[in-house]
Amino acid sequence: MIWRFLLIIAACVSLLSQVVLCDDADDEEGEGMTPEGGPEHGASAEGAVETDEEPVLVDGEEEGEDGESTVDPDAVPEEQVPLSSNQMHTLHGKIDTNRDGKLTLVEITDFSKKMRMETAKKEMPAILSDLDKDEDGKVSLQEVLGDENMYEGIETEEDKAALAKRNEVEKAKFQAADANKNNFLEVEELPAIFFPDTHPVVLQIETAESFKDKDTDGDGKLTQKEFWQNSAAGEDAGTSEDEQGDFKRLDTDKNGHLDPKEFQHYESGNYQNEEAFRKLIELADKDGDKMVTADELVKAREPISKSDAQYHLSDWNEMGNDEL
Repeated sequence: MIWRFLLIIAACVSLLSQVVLCDDADDEEGEGMTPEGGPEHGASAEGAVETDEEPVLVDGEEEGEDGESTVDPDAVPEEQVPLSSNQMHTLHGKIDTNRDGKLTLVEITDFSKKMRMETAKKEMPAILSDLDKDEDGKVSLQEVLGDENMYEGIETEEDKAALAKRNEVEKAKFQAADANKNNFLEVEELPAIFFPDTHPVVLQIETAESFKDKDTDGDGKLTQKEFWQNSAAGEDAGTSEDEQGDFKRLDTDKNGHLDPKEFQHYESGNYQNEEAFRKLIELADKDGDKMVTADELVKAREPISKSDAQYHLSDWNEMGNDEL
């Protein structure tokens, strides 16, 4: 009997609480409002809709005042925050070399190579300062290879052979980069060593060595397994759908193998860049013409921010108008 009595009391308390809550809600809704439901004299319409609620985020994004979505900087990594509309317009104008108002894959790729050269030039003074031990304003082969203290602890014949092989390759690259053949590298010659994709001969030397390491059977071509060996995937290397797709696209003559030229396209980073720019065009191109207008680029800035192309756009934007 007692438990029934307690249930009746609990039900009454719950009913009274609901009544109080309804009365409070009615008082709050009526505050600052006329009987007709409009703002009270002296109270603005803007004040009638103010709320302390946090904006609703969808995938870290919220709608801005201008109708565009903005990204909560705390919700995504800094490098994935979309560029602003103005920044996108500026980049579009710089990349659009023929001034037809549309970006093609060729234009974006060419601009990327140009900016790669600018990046290399910008970083060379610091690299020269670090390598130039005798402070003569240029770098010798020995300074590139490093001092003898770096080789301490190398005792096994295998390690010694690897070191000798490495030094041989670096010497060949040095000689190719030494345009004036004075046995030194000046600041304008250094990019070839540290950015080999900016120098065709140095790139070929470096690629040939990497190709030889992968070509385990020495037949002068790479199978899919050889190409992906030494990757983080281990025994499963080359078996994923993405890896198989990359190999097929690199295999331009469709013979099931990669020759040194096809391999170099990947080793240089050009293939990866082109794939990123293809994805950018795919995300932005709404009329299907395989080109991107400034408006299309702006409207796609958020999906682009989640793609590999974002890293290129961010770097180009950070370099500033002087380099652009």
